[in-house]
Amino acid sequence: MTVPAREHAQPCTRSAVAAIACAAAFLVLCALPTEAAAFSLAGTGQSLGSIPNGVGSIAVGDMDSDGDADIVVASQSRGAIIEIYLNDGHGSFASTEDTFPVTSDPNPLWNFGIVLRDFDKDGRLDIATADAWRGVSVYTNSPGGDFSLSQTILVPAVNEVKGIDAADIDLDGDDDLVFGGHNGDPDRADRVYLNNGSGRFTDSGQRIGDDVTWDTVFGDLDNDGDPDYVSVNRYRENPAKVHINNGRGVFSNSAPLPTTQDDDSYDVKLADLDLDGLLEVVVADSFDPVHSSTSKIFRNGGAAGFELMEGLLSPAGSEAKSVDVVDLTNDGVPDIVLGNWNGGDDLCRGDGQGGFIRETLEGLPAQTVAIAAADFDGDGRIDVVTGDALSGTYTVHLNNEDSLARNAPPAPPSALHAASRDARVRLSWAPGSDSITPPNGLTYNVRVGTGPGKSDVVSGCAANGPGQVHVLFRDLRLPATGTFYWSVQTVDGSFARSTWSSEATFTMTRLARTSSSSIVSYGATYYFTGNLTSNSRPLAGQRVFLERSADGTFFYATTIAATTTATGTFSLSAKPTARTWYRARFSGTATHIGSVSTAAVVSVRAYVGTPVAPSAMYRTRYYPVYGYLKPRHTPGTYPMRIYKYRYVSGRWRSYGYVKAKAYDYSSYTKSKVLVKLPYGGRWRLRAYHPADSGHLASWSRGYDYVTVR
Repeated sequence: MTVPAREHAQPCTRSAVAAIACAAAFLVLCALPTEAAAFSLAGTGQSLGSIPNGVGSIAVGDMDSDGDADIVVASQSRGAIIEIYLNDGHGSFASTEDTFPVTSDPNPLWNFGIVLRDFDKDGRLDIATADAWRGVSVYTNSPGGDFSLSQTILVPAVNEVKGIDAADIDLDGDDDLVFGGHNGDPDRADRVYLNNGSGRFTDSGQRIGDDVTWDTVFGDLDNDGDPDYVSVNRYRENPAKVHINNGRGVFSNSAPLPTTQDDDSYDVKLADLDLDGLLEVVVADSFDPVHSSTSKIFRNGGAAGFELMEGLLSPAGSEAKSVDVVDLTNDGVPDIVLGNWNGGDDLCRGDGQGGFIRETLEGLPAQTVAIAAADFDGDGRIDVVTGDALSGTYTVHLNNEDSLARNAPPAPPSALHAASRDARVRLSWAPGSDSITPPNGLTYNVRVGTGPGKSDVVSGCAANGPGQVHVLFRDLRLPATGTFYWSVQTVDGSFARSTWSSEATFTMTRLARTSSSSIVSYGATYYFTGNLTSNSRPLAGQRVFLERSADGTFFYATTIAATTTATGTFSLSAKPTARTWYRARFSGTATHIGSVSTAAVVSVRAYVGTPVAPSAMYRTRYYPVYGYLKPRHTPGTYPMRIYKYRYVSGRWRSYGYVKAKAYDYSSYTKSKVLVKLPYGGRWRLRAYHPADSGHLASWSRGYDYVTVR
């Protein structure tokens, strides 16, 4: 895959030791891990929830819209699947009275993922969870702050559902779901469910891979404006894979990550570790029989593919079950926090170029099954929440390192701009700024609404973590009518958020074709007509251009243009020489988004001239017969036929045809063939051009008459 970076940082040194075949080359990198002193966190003494059956999940977000980070955990303390703990703003948590019912099932509660998104776009975070046997449950956050089960997605063909994440994969403004089949019978493919805009999900029909998927994560890996995803697998059966979005929410291109065929992976995150504008892949892993570390980083090399950066994370023998990526040390570059089942948890300090120094995180539990990072006490330093299988509870650990700089919220972006991009609207902006995080370390949330301050098209309500996009734009597919209000928020490397930027607006336009597909003769004029409207009102005085295509897929600009009338109508004329698709394009203005009409196909009949032969022939001789054909055809080919007819017993009887050879003549084709007419009497000749890839079949208008002696 070819990836345009925002900016390029100096790459770290690496050497290739292996490669695999996919869309691009994948190389294994070698580097020695660096050890340093321990980093201390202080436990608050609170025990949250009850970890069900040694399987923990954590998500962090502002569930009650009071501005601080709350915690959602997989917990069976109330016999339900999850539990919410609300933050008092100082890092102390209290359980809510919400209950989260699940489908009746005799199997134990095994939650394998919690996703927080505003699925119904009402400005409040909702919840989606994946339980091994109970499928996917979606809980809606109501205006009163209560949660209700709005949908259960049961997949009978799948024995265990695991690895859930959400993103707007089809660019319609709402967040969709992906989850893994893991242990399916009869199939265990990943599945994609699409949001209808109100928080209800339907099966897209996609079945991706046949892996034992344990976790998934979305991100724009190729910087093309749509979310891709990575899946990781357990039990050393399948390699981790990158799944590329085709731009319409279909993941038709999948490729394995190198060296992961024999891995046993639990968790995966995406982050721009070397600050070059491209997302790297970080995998929490527990088994690799060959390489010097288990948990792994795969550097995104753009067109060069992904490269394993070996030896930078946990050493061989470690069993990492969870990972998060955040600037824990407030130095402006991403760090990696690894939750280990054995040997204590690790902090890997980033150097901004993809290298790391590993430290032990002191004060954390011995058997971590889940880990997440956020500033829970609002002091500008990142804290950590972990799930400990040994104690069976979740605990919060505060960052009290006085030597660290206190993080402050970043500044919002500026220079908001909206423009059309094929069938998409591209919203772009100048970068925000931060006193600690460099520009390439910033991410962004976008909100779009049908009125000032609204976010009913794209919700700006996001979970704790990086922003929706790491590039300086977001693409959307929007209805063809309406005026939209939008704003952007900066998120720094420690997940602090700016205020929303000054709001901008744009208005959609609709370019409707009124002319039909047609058949014309060579040299005739075709008129492409239509009208341009905005919010169902004519848009006058705008330039509209004609585009053409030879296959109906790839269109090219022409210089043919017209200005819309007071009623918004326009007419564009062209003289096609072969079958051509035409469409009109309005490029847009500072306030109006450009639009493209549907295409009309114009089929062309070639011009076939009446053949020219001697008026008299002898039946024992060959005579040249000439013809003319427009447009010019390839010389040396036989694009024309000369049909022969003899007048017998009061009717014209066919005697077949001969093929005529093409020669260049002026700007068109002249054909020639030697003809012998074997019987005396009256004959006539007519030229015919069979249909080809660019032209319909056509006959000459007239006959040439010959007397044969």
